Amino acid sequence: MTAEWRRGVSLAVVGLVIGLGLIGALATGTRAVRQGAAPEPAPQAEAVPAVRPADRAEARPAPAPAEPRFDVIRVEPDGAAVVAGRAEPNAEIELLVGGQPFARGRTDADGHFALVPPPFPAGSSEVTLRSTGGGGLAAAGSDSATVVVAADRRAPPLVAVSRAGQPTLVLSRPDETAPVAAAPAPLRVVSVDAEAGGRLHVSARGAPRTETRLYLNDTLVAPGRAGRDGRVSFTIGRGVRGGDYRVRIDQVDPASGTVQARSEVPFAYPKGLDGPVAAKSGPGATPEGRAPDATVRVAGAGEPGVVFVPGVGTAQVVRGDNLWSISRRVYGRGLRYTVIFGANQPQIRNPHRIYPGQVFVLPGDGGRDATMAPAEKRG
Repeated sequence: MTAEWRRGVSLAVVGLVIGLGLIGALATGTRAVRQGAAPEPAPQAEAVPAVRPADRAEARPAPAPAEPRFDVIRVEPDGAAVVAGRAEPNAEIELLVGGQPFARGRTDADGHFALVPPPFPAGSSEVTLRSTGGGGLAAAGSDSATVVVAADRRAPPLVAVSRAGQPTLVLSRPDETAPVAAAPAPLRVVSVDAEAGGRLHVSARGAPRTETRLYLNDTLVAPGRAGRDGRVSFTIGRGVRGGDYRVRIDQVDPASGTVQARSEVPFAYPKGLDGPVAAKSGPGATPEGRAPDATVRVAGAGEPGVVFVPGVGTAQVVRGDNLWSISRRVYGRGLRYTVIFGANQPQIRNPHRIYPGQVFVLPGDGGRDATMAPAEKRG
């Protein structure tokens, strides 16, 4: 092997070693660069919080709170009262009089409550309920109670509850007798009940087979005759408007008309209950659009005294009214305002001053005005 060949082989080996070294250095440097560089962030999906079963329950709409209702309303003659009922458990209860808070309390874990409010004022009070649950949701009760406390705070008060879709429930009523003269049996008004559509029921009890008369305010509505048990009842088919009334039963001598005994109670016909109702079928129903027969029907002899009056005339005062204009509208003559004044005198202290919202009973042949319930002519 010549010296030149050996030198060439040596140079080739050295070149190969240097080449391998360069390749290794480059590879190491590349790894170092890759290791030192910050990795590019991988695309991430939008974060969605995990939903626990409890969260799903909380996301549902809160149920409507239970509507507060009356169970017991006890009112003393002086206006002191106890009111109990039901609503949503652990809720705040407000007793409202005329829409304004009057007393507050809370329901227990079972939803029961009992309130002792301040004494009710004399006169008529419209009482409702409102509850507020833990979630801050308020619920107004559909029950409405009417409480009438006598001005002298001595007579038993009237308490009646109106519940949607049900007849008015009278919880307590005055039970006083004011006889004009001695009678074989005391005369008293037993009950006064209101129904939808301007309907009113009045029952009384006195001496058997005696002549009686029903008055609203001082207006004669109908005569009647007590049955063998002394009971007599009157039903007014329509025309009674929401407002305050004095319901009176007189027992009279059939020959002279002299009053022998008398019983009178205050009564507040609930507002909103005097609207029209759906036509009914069966006995006593009246085709829509026609006025019922104006004849007063009395049960025959031997039956308990039952009197049906198809309707009465009433007028509710609106702004701008006066007795003259009402009389002219109803009777056709303004001079007959004295008839309205005489029949409603306890409500009218001054015939020149009447107020919106007052309800007057119209004697005689009132009712020509289509906006008022027609009065029935009494002989």
